[in-house]
Order: sequence, then structure tokens, then C-alpha cells
Amino acid sequence: YTTLLRQADTLSGQLQDLLADQQDFELVTRSDTFILTYRYVPAHLRQRMEALLASGQVDAATELNKQLNTLNAKLQNRQKAQGDSFVSRTVLESTRYPGPTTVLRVVMTNVKTRPHHLRAILAEQRAIGQVLVAELGL
Repeated sequence: YTTLLRQADTLSGQLQDLLADQQDFELVTRSDTFILTYRYVPAHLRQRMEALLASGQVDAATELNKQLNTLNAKLQNRQKAQGDSFVSRTVLESTRYPGPTTVLRVVMTNVKTRPHHLRAILAEQRAIGQVLVAELGL
């Protein structure tokens, strides 16, 4: 059990570091239980959201958050349908964004998971996300 917890803690830290290095992913929550939530947010949409929040344009930020929710829900569905990897999703009610926020969720408990798996999952999500951004006109 101790080995499992140590492995999960290491993987959790590695994924947090990977996400911090990405321009198009955002860590939303950290957990002591090895559950991380994050979402795909292309740089231009992240910049737009930051500007809207900074200028107090809550209605426009809420609308953009809804679009990001759609993007991440479709990303998770498409990733699951492709069958190469699986990350779940959930909706958080309390984030820095106005309204509910759809996030991707990983639970670090598979002892066979290695850092290259995490990188591959993010690369797959990025590729899917880029296609969806174009499809959704974002």
C-alpha cells in the first residue's frame, strides 16, 4: 500500500509539472488523494478569459466558460471513442470561473502508469483539442 501511495504521489507531481509547462492546459485543482483536474484551454482562449475576468465582464466570461466546457466535454468524448487512452471528466461548481466548469479528471492509482504515458495522453488531448477548436470555430 505504501508503494502505491508513493507511486501515486510521484505521478501526481509529475503531471502537475507537465501541465505547468503547457501553454494549452490548465491545472484546475490539486488533491491529496491523487485526483487532479485540468482542462484544455488554448492560449488565445486563456488570454481572452483573463482579459474578460480582469475587466469585470462577467457575462462574456460566463459565455466563454460555457464554450470551454463544451470543448472539454467533446474532447473527453472523442478521446474515449478513439480508444487509445481514457481520462474521465466532471463538472466543478466552485472555480475561479463564472458558472460550472467542465474539467478532465485523472486518478493516479495505476501502478503501471509512467511519465511517458502522461505525456502521450496530453499529446493526444492536444491533437483532439486543436481539431475541435477548428470545428467549433473557437
